[in-house]
Amino acid sequence: MSESRLDQIVKGAPPPSIKLPPLAPPLVTASSSATPVDGNTPSQQLSDPLSSLPSSPPQIYLNLLILESSLRAQYLQLLSRRRLHTFFLLLLSLSALRGIAAHQPKWARAKRH
Repeated sequence: MSESRLDQIVKGAPPPSIKLPPLAPPLVTASSSATPVDGNTPSQQLSDPLSSLPSSPPQIYLNLLILESSLRAQYLQLLSRRRLHTFFLLLLSLSALRGIAAHQPKWARAKRH
C-alpha cells in the first residue's frame, strides 16, 4: 500500500489527484461578530473544511472522549464479572469443604473428640 493511500485512510487526507480550492479570508460583518454558544463564529465553521477530518484536533478529542467512556464501561463490567466469579468460587470451595468433611471415615471423626 502506498504512503499516500495510507495517509488517506489513516489521516483522512484527500487523494493527491484532488486539488482543494484555496480558503477565502473570512468576512467580518455585524451578524458574524456575535459568538455562538459553542465558541466558533459562523465564518470559522464555514472556512475550515479540515475541521471535519478524522485527524483534526476536535475529532481527535471527541474520539478520545469516546474511548475513555468505552474503557470505563469495560472496566466496570470486568469488575462486576470478577466479583461474581469470586463469589461463585467462594461458594464452590465452601461446598467442597463441606462435602469433604461429610465423607470422612468414622475413625477420623472419632479422633477429633
